[in-house]
Amino acid sequence: MSLGQPSRSSFCAGQIVQCQRSPLWLLAEVIEVVSDRDRLWLRPLAVAVIETESWQVFDCREDSQLLVPLDSFEAAEDVAAITLLSQLSEMPQASQEGRQHLRSLLRQLLATAA
Repeated sequence: MSLGQPSRSSFCAGQIVQCQRSPLWLLAEVIEVVSDRDRLWLRPLAVAVIETESWQVFDCREDSQLLVPLDSFEAAEDVAAITLLSQLSEMPQASQEGRQHLRSLLRQLLATAA
């Protein structure tokens, strides 16, 4: 999946969006589009570590909300998002390992935005 340059009006509150930075994939809910700063205010839902033939999913629903670069995200693909979100009820919330993966992805996003 490639990340294109979305228009500022392409996202809306409540929409599920995604960002992939190999091997990490973040799924989040848009709280608000901050158009004047080209940012998205997001509620992280899950981060997945994608490996060759499998993926490991971590629940991020208890983590802090994020303010991230708008052009790093795209609308989530329905099937992938539903598959990942359906796994959240089966796992413990807020693991330390999940937080580490989320921080790693955020560092990548902020480094490319600088």
